[in-house]
Amino acid sequence: MSEKEYMRLINRNILRGWSIIGGILLLSYVIEVVKGLRSVPYVIIFSIILLGPIIYSLAKFKASNGSVSLKMEFIFGYGLLYTFVMFSAETPVTFVYILPMVSLLIVYCDKIALAGLYIYAVAINLISIVLQCSGKLELFDVIKTFKGQMTYWEIQIACIILTGLFVVQSCDLLIKRNNIIFELRDDAFNDSLTGLKNKRFLEEYKGDLFKFTHLKTSSVSVAFIDIDDFKQFNTNYGHTFGDEVLKSVAVTMMALTTDLPNTYALRNGGDEFLIISASMLPGEFIKLSKNLCDKIRSMTLDYQGKDVGVTISIGVATKNDYYKCPDFDALYELADARNEQAKNEGKNRVIYDE
Repeated sequence: MSEKEYMRLINRNILRGWSIIGGILLLSYVIEVVKGLRSVPYVIIFSIILLGPIIYSLAKFKASNGSVSLKMEFIFGYGLLYTFVMFSAETPVTFVYILPMVSLLIVYCDKIALAGLYIYAVAINLISIVLQCSGKLELFDVIKTFKGQMTYWEIQIACIILTGLFVVQSCDLLIKRNNIIFELRDDAFNDSLTGLKNKRFLEEYKGDLFKFTHLKTSSVSVAFIDIDDFKQFNTNYGHTFGDEVLKSVAVTMMALTTDLPNTYALRNGGDEFLIISASMLPGEFIKLSKNLCDKIRSMTLDYQGKDVGVTISIGVATKNDYYKCPDFDALYELADARNEQAKNEGKNRVIYDE
């Protein structure tokens, strides 16, 4: 899901929730008019204040295909409605109308907007209390002319139900948002060609995944892998075939490491690869490296009916080398140096400390 699609999803839910709140309030006031408890002018003014911002926001949603945030329209529109209700309603319980709004607005993850809204709500409530205590709210009797005592429980139950509904809805949207973030993070840490982890993954997580304790409980091992004479594949058979060589090596590496705990296969860049384990004993890791070298050696790729062989050189550094490696980076550099040694000694081999 793209950022625009996610914003469209948020806006759609905001408009739906906003309409539900307004629809319930409008229906209740119309019923009160029928019962003779509420004046017609009051409901007309209420309808204009309620529906005007919703219609404007809906038009903006349609015009932008939902991709432009409706946060400010929602805050202004509902804030205007809240102010009107607080100064004209008969019961002080109407202050709870702010709760469903906040439970909707939370999906925008904007602390400043939420804090501003709460400050505004507190200010409106304080002004309302002062006016009530001074008797000045009687000025609104011209439009409200409420002729009966509103019961508190209707507002309380409706507010609780709406708030619960919108909180669940907001949580669902935030979960989807987190999933998008995780997907983007995974894409950033995966090599697009081979599907292996990339060097960015190593730089980001090596401190957490491969904690290196000198000569103590750690068992971190590194295999630095290089495809022998890789340039010849691009030169003789083309870059498309060169990509197939890279992918084939990666598939073999994944097959050997997927089920191993705390063991990762990475593409380091170009034709360089890494296998890093934080759990295998040195002997096990060396055996794994030899197995990989043998499997690649026995592998052939088809190029226009011709079998093409591939070999790799591997330099390995394990716990046996901790006496000369003060940290993970030093272990990595030692594996790289041994990979260079393997290539200098004829390639197609594994070099490690006995």
